[in-house]
Amino acid sequence: MAKNLQFLNYVIYLLLLFYLVIDTITGISLSSTGISFSIPYKLFIMSLMIVAIGLCNLNHFLVILFYICWLVVSFFVMTIFRSENIYLAIQTYAKFISGLVFYLYFASLNRVEKRCVLFIKRILLINALVFALNIFAGILGFGYSTYSYGIGIKGFFYAGNEIFLILLSIATLLIQSRNKHIRFITSIVSLVFAVLIGTKTAMLALFIIISVNFFEKLTSKRKLVFFSCLPLMILAFIFLYTFVLSKTQVFEHLIYNIQKNRKLTGSLLSALFSGRLDFLYDNLNLLRKKGNTISLIFGGNSFYNSKSIEIDFFDAIILNGIFIAISMFLFYSYLIAIAIKRKQKILIVLNFMILAISFIAGHIWANLTGGLFFIIANVYFYIFKNFQVRRKQYVVKEKLCL
Repeated sequence: MAKNLQFLNYVIYLLLLFYLVIDTITGISLSSTGISFSIPYKLFIMSLMIVAIGLCNLNHFLVILFYICWLVVSFFVMTIFRSENIYLAIQTYAKFISGLVFYLYFASLNRVEKRCVLFIKRILLINALVFALNIFAGILGFGYSTYSYGIGIKGFFYAGNEIFLILLSIATLLIQSRNKHIRFITSIVSLVFAVLIGTKTAMLALFIIISVNFFEKLTSKRKLVFFSCLPLMILAFIFLYTFVLSKTQVFEHLIYNIQKNRKLTGSLLSALFSGRLDFLYDNLNLLRKKGNTISLIFGGNSFYNSKSIEIDFFDAIILNGIFIAISMFLFYSYLIAIAIKRKQKILIVLNFMILAISFIAGHIWANLTGGLFFIIANVYFYIFKNFQVRRKQYVVKEKLCL
């Protein structure tokens, strides 16, 4: 049993090394043949993870089994009631529970795999390199634009709205390095990448994370100097934005979109939400008119004008029902609670912002691409700390034996 589990974990590790490589290949394929390799590949990895969870932690496996059974029941209910979005609902459901599967797998792996830290480091290194190469390819003019009208770059990644979570998660890990040079380089490069990708959410979230980490590393004296110089830094930023950043294509596009949405909606709040509040109103009205108790619980409802809200909680209610929506909200809230318990300030900030983004810009709960790295960011330092404790205990035992 132990050897089989070790072999299975090694296979999963090898597959995760190529996680973003497959996304890159899928992006190239979709532009020519229309064939996607990404979702089958990732669902296969999830299936292997579920088997591995079952072999090493029965309680964790029962949690996953419950959600699989709920999916089966939901499928039969949606079929009986002839729901319009059965395929989309099932696909989204699998993406929703992927974060839970990733989390429980790495929590289980930490207990049974001695090379867990080494595996995770290599997974991060290879995938971070692939991510960077895609951004550089975008700079050279290859791949896709983030927006259909040619703004922003994302290399060969097809799902542009999902890749910002990869950047946030990997940057969060690297800026906590003990090496100040790595922290500095990561901060600059990740901010440049966020601007190149062109999503305002990624830029703001990354800036907040880097600022919090920078402030946390300061001594008391340097914090005093920082606050003293804060007015000058604000003036410098205003100058930089006015004469440099606002002239770039990405920021011109963001400003134009906000102004356009404000004219259409008559509200700055609706403009900042990119019209999502209007989508929410239309979809909730449709749900009230055509929905019923069964569809509210199990999902399968249709979207107004086939346009999703892009607010994860309400998209989950419409597609998969209120039980799954509440479950996912509690899962992300649980990650915040665990970060608070472990006093990991950067993770508290990251997880809180990710939950907030899910209600503002969406593309979080069903993010199969970035979800893996978000979970790794949440478990890595806990796993690394346990690894160090076990290694110290092993050294002590070796000395006692001698």
